[in-house]
Amino acid sequence: MEYTPLDLLTGPETYERLVDDAREAFDAEWDAALAAAERDFDAEALVLLVCRWWLVSGGDPLRADFTRAEWSRMCEAAGTREGSLAPRCPRTAAGLLDVLDLDERVELAEAWVAACRAAVAPRDWHGLWEVVTEAYDAAHVTRPGGRGAVRGRAGTVVNARVVEFAGPDEYGVFGGERKVG
Repeated sequence: MEYTPLDLLTGPETYERLVDDAREAFDAEWDAALAAAERDFDAEALVLLVCRWWLVSGGDPLRADFTRAEWSRMCEAAGTREGSLAPRCPRTAAGLLDVLDLDERVELAEAWVAACRAAVAPRDWHGLWEVVTEAYDAAHVTRPGGRGAVRGRAGTVVNARVVEFAGPDEYGVFGGERKVG
C-alpha cells in the first residue's frame, strides 16, 4: 500500500488500538514527551512515540516508517525564494524562534503552549504542526534585516508592496511570496 500525507499516524488512532495496560504506559510517555515538547519547542518525540506505540499495537510498520519519513521531510528547511539571501530555516518551532523578530517569537510561543495544552486529551501532535505551519508561512522565514527579503502577513503592505503567499512553485512547495503592486 502506498501512503499519502493524509495517512500520517495520529495519537488517537494509535491509542484506540491499545489495551488497558498499554494505554496507561502510552499516557505516561505521552505526558512526559508533551512536557518536553512544550519546554523545548520540538514535537519530534511525540511523533516518534506515536509511531513506536503504533508498532506495539500491531500496526503496519510501513505506515509508521512513512510517518517518520514524512515528519523529517516536513521539517526540512525550505529553500530560499527569488534571490533572497535569507538563510534556510528548519520548519520547526525551535527553528522559527531563531529567525523571528521578538513580537513573532512571543506570538509563536503563546500559540505553541496553547497547542501543547490542547494536545493532552486527544493525544495528538497535529495541532503543534499547525502552529508551526501557520507561523512559518506567515513570516516567510527570513532573519530580521535579511538582504532582499520581504516580510509580512498575506495582504499586508511591506516596503510599499502588497505581499501575497503564492500556491505551489514549480517544485510543489507552498509558501512562496508574490509581490503585487
